[in-house]
Amino acid sequence: MTATARLSRAVAVIVLAGLLAPLAACSGNDGSDPAPTGSPGTGGGDSGGDGASGGPRTVPPQLRECEDRGDVPDLAAATWTNPDGFDEEGGYTQIAPITESRTDTYLVPSSPGTGIEIISLVHYTDVPEPLVDACGVVDRKAVELLLDRWHREGDITATAPEWAEVGNGVAAVTEAQQYAGYDFIVAATLVIGEGELLLIGCQWVTSEVEVTSGCDTVVDSLAFG
Repeated sequence: MTATARLSRAVAVIVLAGLLAPLAACSGNDGSDPAPTGSPGTGGGDSGGDGASGGPRTVPPQLRECEDRGDVPDLAAATWTNPDGFDEEGGYTQIAPITESRTDTYLVPSSPGTGIEIISLVHYTDVPEPLVDACGVVDRKAVELLLDRWHREGDITATAPEWAEVGNGVAAVTEAQQYAGYDFIVAATLVIGEGELLLIGCQWVTSEVEVTSGCDTVVDSLAFG
């Protein structure tokens, strides 16, 4: 879309946020560690792998097969609906990016404003932290540690992260943020993939209703194929 010329440009920020299910062990959907199954061998079967008793053999958690491999989304294939009254515009950058490897999309109100009312969609393509385990389950602790580090390094004050789902049940986390030295507020949603993140940052100073309504349109329409 062709953007309306702006009277002023502000630095667009990108924030983390999101929502999801608790970390589950590879062996179950609810994170529990079910008792191993199997029949003890005759004549004093195996137990603990040493064959000394008749109990079932235990299997190290890392060697168990996943009962249900999680469907990790391809965030590069994400689609969304641009809200009415917003145009795509370039010329912005991130104050404190999560990683340098990223692609950015910025939506701004069509009507003139302060220049810092922005909906940002940033796809981070090279996140070093393993945020998803071998079974496709999001590691909540790892995500929260990433958020904490990002907040400290970016001098960001944030509310406690809240977990939920977007799109077709994709894990995400959300929070409200403020950056040191700036007046705008950012409502952030961070969608979690395998080695990648999609950050939707909705920032405003005076147009909270307009920006948050447009942001809801974007987040509610997210799809990943």
